[in-house]
Amino acid sequence: MSEKQGFMIIVTAEDHKIIDIAMNDLLKTIHSTGATTKGPILGKNIKLESGILLHTRKLKVINPTAETTTALSDMSIPKDVRCKIIKA
Repeated sequence: MSEKQGFMIIVTAEDHKIIDIAMNDLLKTIHSTGATTKGPILGKNIKLESGILLHTRKLKVINPTAETTTALSDMSIPKDVRCKIIKA
């Protein structure tokens, strides 16, 4: 089975509970638009110079629609969560 064009969302946060809530919200939003996902995939936790642990999760979005893009851009995520979208 070949995968159509999609993108990867990389989510980072200092609090693992907040990142898990954000990932759950992302999954619900993406699936409600008919797109499919692979993940979430646990990324490497990064220890910053300040000693703070940064948690990472990755989510691959497959077959996104225009509705998917709109729904994601309209989403509100906690201010302590950072999202980066890259082409898969």
